[in-house]
Amino acid sequence: MNSLRSCLVYHTFALLWFLAQAGSVSAQVMKVLEVPDGIRMVALAAGTIPDFEGSRQTMFGVAPLVRYPLSYGRFLLLSGNELSANLSGHPGWRMGPVARYRFGRGSNVQDDVVKQMRPIKGTLEAGGFIGYVLPLGTDPRAQFSWSVDGLADLGGVSEGGVVSARVNLMVPIHMAIIGFAGASVRFGDARFNTTYFGITGEDVHLFPSRLGADYSPRGGLMDFRLVAGAIIHLSRKWHLLGGASLQRFQGGISGSPLIRERGTANQWITGAGGGYVF
Repeated sequence: MNSLRSCLVYHTFALLWFLAQAGSVSAQVMKVLEVPDGIRMVALAAGTIPDFEGSRQTMFGVAPLVRYPLSYGRFLLLSGNELSANLSGHPGWRMGPVARYRFGRGSNVQDDVVKQMRPIKGTLEAGGFIGYVLPLGTDPRAQFSWSVDGLADLGGVSEGGVVSARVNLMVPIHMAIIGFAGASVRFGDARFNTTYFGITGEDVHLFPSRLGADYSPRGGLMDFRLVAGAIIHLSRKWHLLGGASLQRFQGGISGSPLIRERGTANQWITGAGGGYVF
């Protein structure tokens, strides 16, 4: 039972971390996987992520995770820059509030043009999520899950919001190895998209191709993401993982001069980490 618990807990960490990093930059986190009650966990993962959302340069990133169980299957989860609470006592349903700190963009980025753009302050976002975990067969490590979350800016930076939907699949490959794969899609409103991907005001002169005209993406589809990887169980307490994620911008986001001229529509994230169950 302890071995099974440690496996399930770490599977949760793996999916959480890689989906979080696929957005850590965009701060998208998968929060709903089945985990037995009474588990306490700490974990840390590190890898390469885009310098800013849309950048072609990469940087080193680190993400912590702490999970604190409550009664009847409920739990608190700190995953990198996001804190969520599952308030559902149902064995399959997951739902509750979520808060996230979205990092800003300033003169510390690597790109010579983007570092001259108007700085974007960090801000707090809050909202909620709902999802469901479906066991596949008799092996509790095999699971399919889906979730949807929505968050709005509370700090007056974009005054907009983002909605994400995702699915995930976990499949045992070996007694000591679990494979996982997932996909997600993200939608942003016009205010959010313009704040983080638009070219307006004094920034226009940094992009001569605009001929002095603003670029303000409309609201709608922002991107698709794919993630895949594996978890290796070293013991009942210690576990390793490795994986990669690809984010592909769509529509008005991919057409932004910020992406076309100074970045790339394909955002790769790779990483590895370790977790301890106690």
